[in-house]
Amino acid sequence: MSEAFYSHARLYDLMFPAAGPAVEFYRAAVNRRGGCVLELGCGTGHKLIPIASDGHPCVGLDFSADMLAEAQRKASEHGVAVEWVQGDMRAFDLDRTFDFVFITANSLLHLHEAEDLVSCFRSVRRHLAPGGRFMFDVFNPNVRLLAEADGVRRTRESLSFTDPDRGDVSVDVAEIYDAPAQVTRGNGTSRPTPSLTSSPHRWKSGASSRRSCRCSSRSAACGSSSGPVTGPVSHLARILRFNSASASPRN
Repeated sequence: MSEAFYSHARLYDLMFPAAGPAVEFYRAAVNRRGGCVLELGCGTGHKLIPIASDGHPCVGLDFSADMLAEAQRKASEHGVAVEWVQGDMRAFDLDRTFDFVFITANSLLHLHEAEDLVSCFRSVRRHLAPGGRFMFDVFNPNVRLLAEADGVRRTRESLSFTDPDRGDVSVDVAEIYDAPAQVTRGNGTSRPTPSLTSSPHRWKSGASSRRSCRCSSRSAACGSSSGPVTGPVSHLARILRFNSASASPRN
């Protein structure tokens, strides 16, 4: 989605509320590992705030200052200490290492170019403590869902939500799959029910879309573009474990 969309942190939280299974999955993973934690693309702190509440030293990095401001507000509201850092997951330097680094809710799919992914992984490697663990989750390939990205505007029930000020809000989305770029591009409109008078809120998804997909081949397709993972995250998590005794030198 566009940078403008992420400037509406409250709207984002209404559309993508914290998913219990995903939160508990990462929370349990961190509790098993222990130590210092870094989340890249932390957004408004859906997962990092509960992890920090378990007593782990946590740092959250995100490109959006608005998302970080909302994360700070929520952490303060819960009495939880988290260090929030504005930065780019492709290239960051926090001058320390972490025992657990993770990227969740398809945030890694913002990186469409192979060199950006490599740069991100190198930055992660530089920040991993000996024996540290790196986890991320992304959509599973799904050709059927990409075939439905035909440009027709449809109501996306999974994104509809209740706004305290506007009542029930429906979200319409039109998407087109850009096969050469391996990215789903589209735009959406959130609209209140007919009995309400608020004007619709519009956004576009483009090169930085969390709803975008990148696959390993042009014949592959990525899954539903409806936001954070809602399926069994145990099946979606990709685990990369780096051990200082076997890892290549840091780049």
